[in-house]
Amino acid sequence: MNKKELVAGMRAFVGGGDFISGPEIAKWLRVSRDKVPDLLEGVTAFGNQRKRYFIPEVAERVIERRP
Repeated sequence: MNKKELVAGMRAFVGGGDFISGPEIAKWLRVSRDKVPDLLEGVTAFGNQRKRYFIPEVAERVIERRP
């Protein structure tokens, strides 16, 4: 998958928004919530209580960390 496809998939998963939460990322990637902080290290988080992440940044990080 390329970045554009990942972004489209994540946006569809969250209902069309531009931001995704950590638990949503875990569900979308089908991984444990424990794996998400390592993936999101260095990605800008927005919000105080429930952190949300800009989907294109997350998609770029997924591509970088893909095995």
